[in-house]
Amino acid sequence: MLQIFLVVIGASIAVFFLQWVIVYALQFIRPDSPLPAHKDPHLVRRLQMKAGKRTSVRFSDIRYLERDRVPVGDYGFEYSYLEGDSTGFPDAWNDDLFIRKN
Repeated sequence: MLQIFLVVIGASIAVFFLQWVIVYALQFIRPDSPLPAHKDPHLVRRLQMKAGKRTSVRFSDIRYLERDRVPVGDYGFEYSYLEGDSTGFPDAWNDDLFIRKN
């Protein structure tokens, strides 16, 4: 009885391992090619959103569009902060907050 159990378990493991080897061999021989631009759903949706057409919107799309819209980098001014005390926020920061608020 134990021998039959071990044969069944061993055969199951061997079949699983054989399938795993076949799948990885096929992926190595025939890798996936990238989708053409007109069939990529993420690119098509983003292009439709930028064009102002109706489409489903995801949070990642909103974040992507905001990264394109809002400049990131040096504003060209100094912000002095020393030992927990500051001279106040620069005017450009306040203007940026006013623009970003809903």
